[in-house]
Amino acid sequence: DIDRWQRSEYPQKSLTLTLCLKRSRLLCIITFKYLHKIEFAVDSSVFIYLVYSEMWTIWIQKMYFKLKWLFYQIYTVLHVFQKTYRRDLATITKLYQCLPVYKRQCERKPIYESFRKIVKDHPQKAAFLFEDECWTFSAVKELSNKIATYFEGEGYKKGDAIALLLGNCPDYICIWLGLSQIGVPVALINTNLLHDSLIHSIKIANCKGVIFGSNSAHGN
Repeated sequence: DIDRWQRSEYPQKSLTLTLCLKRSRLLCIITFKYLHKIEFAVDSSVFIYLVYSEMWTIWIQKMYFKLKWLFYQIYTVLHVFQKTYRRDLATITKLYQCLPVYKRQCERKPIYESFRKIVKDHPQKAAFLFEDECWTFSAVKELSNKIATYFEGEGYKKGDAIALLLGNCPDYICIWLGLSQIGVPVALINTNLLHDSLIHSIKIANCKGVIFGSNSAHGN
């Protein structure tokens, strides 16, 4: 029958097979026209079977390469995670610890309000270790309260600036916290400044008072 078909003994019969690639999918269109001869039915079925077998093979190959690519991506992600997870966990931990500080900054509360909360939670915990001394949070609060009471009694009020020229010691923080209680801003002056530079720094901050240590008095 195939030979007779090729010799055009069936001129009104036609077999059209269109294979095209559309959107990465193999589209097979098989059209039979005027197929009323039973002799060709067996051969056409075999042909269709071969076409679909080839399509199935191509689909399996495509799935194989897709799965191979997927497993490679998973392996890459796991490999990178294994190399960097310790660093990432440390970074996340640090960010979590900084959240309370960020929250306080957003609330724009005075520094002394935050200090009071710390003193309430950890009154006997060490705040400063200076030379042979251990300053607890309650001791720092007590000294800062005395400083606030003294300067308030001297007539300093909210908005009056005071220059602080002091070396590295716990009193530095206590003075700063005490003055912040009564709303007095503190101009922190560099102890290395001398003469005209020192005078200019005090004047530009419009300070109404200067707090300095014995070393600063002898040096300047």
